[in-house]
Amino acid sequence: FCLIIAGFLPAPALDTPVNIMISFVCALQVEAFRKMNGNTYATTMCTGNLRSGTELLTMGSFEGNSGKKRKGLWYYWIDVTFALGGAAGAFLSRFFAERAVWISACVLIGAILFIECQKKKGEV
Repeated sequence: FCLIIAGFLPAPALDTPVNIMISFVCALQVEAFRKMNGNTYATTMCTGNLRSGTELLTMGSFEGNSGKKRKGLWYYWIDVTFALGGAAGAFLSRFFAERAVWISACVLIGAILFIECQKKKGEV
């Protein structure tokens, strides 16, 4: 809801409150989306994922462990989707300006609904 409200606030007059709201949503995202497939991921930054992915790929290669390699590739997949999301955000911001944040809100709401459905099925 913070992202939806942020889309209504005029720029640049209210940039500081919007930055605070976006930071709050990022903190919530970090807390809510910690694990996937049994691995811990950072969904708001790439550096930790790059380190973990590289470590697992290297260890998997030296040990001949395909499971570690697969886990390492998952970390890279998270970073690729992060970069694609950033590029999409930049592209959409050119057309929708501050209203582009509503698309992020829809994506996050969709992710939350998906996770809740999976919890009800007992798959998460």
